[in-house]
Amino acid sequence: SIDSDFPPFPLGAPRSPLALDPRPSHPPQPVADHVRLDYPSRINAMALDSSKIVPSQGAYLAGELLFACDLVRRVEVEIVGDGPAVQTTPDCDHPVLARHAALLMRTALGTRERLRVRVSAPDLPAHLGLGSSSGQIAAVAAAVNELYGHPVPARRLVKFLALNHGEEIDHDDAHLLPVQCLGGS
Repeated sequence: SIDSDFPPFPLGAPRSPLALDPRPSHPPQPVADHVRLDYPSRINAMALDSSKIVPSQGAYLAGELLFACDLVRRVEVEIVGDGPAVQTTPDCDHPVLARHAALLMRTALGTRERLRVRVSAPDLPAHLGLGSSSGQIAAVAAAVNELYGHPVPARRLVKFLALNHGEEIDHDDAHLLPVQCLGGS
């Protein structure tokens, strides 16, 4: 669990809207009924205390280096006929984050199809810069974007996800904690 002074926010609730220009007049239509993709994990090298980099400057813009690694997250998203708007399979890793990402994309795209999500993720320790949370959110969002024919360009998707990032809360499947995300995944 993470200590935070910030209040939790509801799962799938965008805190910042998706900026598409021009804004489509209609929601995209699915180009398939099922998508599978492999999404690489990453190692994030970032300064934890940026004041140590340039101590006399007083302010230093955050930065990071990312390295993709051969720890693959396998994502499957399929359109289903009934059930909740987004459901996860019983064997889905990090189901709360998977639901969050799929719900964000449904809202951002204005789509109504019900989705079932399954993710098989590498067993990575949490909160160490290995992208366990942001990678999960990015992988599921990328799969939903693929399901609808890539209506969101990659750079816009990264920014949207960084602005709507959150971490799981122990024993709370309905909320996430807002935390820093620089858009690395």
